[in-house]
Amino acid sequence: MTRNNYWICLAAITLFAAGLRFWHLGELNFLVFDEAYFPKYAYDFLTNQYYFDSHPPLSKYLIGIGITIYNHLPWVNDPAIGTVPIEQLSAESWRWLNAVSGTGLCFIAAMLAKSLIKNYWFSLAAALFFALDGSLIVESRFGMNNIYILVFGLGAMWCLASAVQVSQGHRRRLIGAGILLGLTYSIKWNGLGYSLIVWAIAFAGSLVALLVYKKIVKIKHALPEELSAKTSLFRVVELWEFPAYLIALPFAVYVAVWQPHLNQYTNFGFIGMQKQILGYHSNSVSSDEHPYCSKWYSWPAMKRPVGYHFKSEAIGDDPNVKRFQDVHLFGNPLLYWMSFIAVLYLSGAWVVALVQWFKRGTLNEDFKVQTFIVGGFFANWLPWMMVSRCLFLYHYLPSATFSFLALAFVVSRLIKCNQNWSKALASLIIGLVVFAFFYWLPLQLGLWLPSAQFYDRMWFPSWI
Repeated sequence: MTRNNYWICLAAITLFAAGLRFWHLGELNFLVFDEAYFPKYAYDFLTNQYYFDSHPPLSKYLIGIGITIYNHLPWVNDPAIGTVPIEQLSAESWRWLNAVSGTGLCFIAAMLAKSLIKNYWFSLAAALFFALDGSLIVESRFGMNNIYILVFGLGAMWCLASAVQVSQGHRRRLIGAGILLGLTYSIKWNGLGYSLIVWAIAFAGSLVALLVYKKIVKIKHALPEELSAKTSLFRVVELWEFPAYLIALPFAVYVAVWQPHLNQYTNFGFIGMQKQILGYHSNSVSSDEHPYCSKWYSWPAMKRPVGYHFKSEAIGDDPNVKRFQDVHLFGNPLLYWMSFIAVLYLSGAWVVALVQWFKRGTLNEDFKVQTFIVGGFFANWLPWMMVSRCLFLYHYLPSATFSFLALAFVVSRLIKCNQNWSKALASLIIGLVVFAFFYWLPLQLGLWLPSAQFYDRMWFPSWI
């Protein structure tokens, strides 16, 4: 594939993603599911009304900025902010920035993939899978905060991956990663999962580079020039700089993000607010708080999606013949399942590569990509096993996006094999994802379905 064709295809995927995320964005012109909290909190902040939120304030700032910008557009006739309750504003006002962010996420995924390894098919497959996943579509179409974690978290990973690849400008990219990590925590604390993998890569890369440089260990193929060359990230940047850029800087950003909130609401200081949030999540939310609660280990199987909106009405004169309008946080099932299999495959390949390194001193070029993807998946997934409160499928989204990258990487490797069977398998995987996308799309866009078609799509009782 040529460079021009790559950019044309990426632009087409991004535009298609934008169409999905903006199509009839305000048709459900009311607060849906947790929009009863986040846009409401954002509006309270704009109107200087006190509220308590169980998460850091950045998502409310962002939604509030979106409401403010929308309210000042010359073609918008909404009442002035503060003169009416938020329910009397257009729903687009608190949703459009999420749609922009969800569209941008597809581009970020493509750039992250391209930074990990220069393979156009990997980059395009990543963008396509992000564009076609139902859970990402839903989170992009409603005024909630999960999409911002993904944008900032994967943006930080992009900065780190590009810092590893380039021969200069390492510090600038590490600073960018640090700022984005701080913004990720400022949405929700579970954004710390991205830091776990970033810290692990920084530490392990520095250690291996030092061992290779001191000739304590050897790598015969693929990576010596990246780890031991004078222009390598781990040779240019001093060891003490990593915690400065990737620990101290994110914490400083997190503290700074709190300042507008603390200046407006003075009942708790910074430490007091952290205690309030911790107390809420530790003591106020039980494991069965909500009918859509699900266990962390059930997420890859997508056992329990989350219903955001449901409406039923009769068709014609027979009250027993109905149609449903439903919005579920409903991932693309085939994408979820195949992506998790891809993660398991890459995990096994990573272990095998590590054993080969210890035995023979060889390390192939895929090891770096596998480390980013597998590490990112488990760093964002496994910590949830220690959480006893009610959890939802959307908590899996940071891990799910790494699994999409895993499947995209497998597809790119199948295409690279240049065998008829491998290309056919890659085409089959993409075809199944596209089929599942169209089949379950009504449940993500809130399209009306006859009741029979609705139940046909509910393959398991736990999906209802």
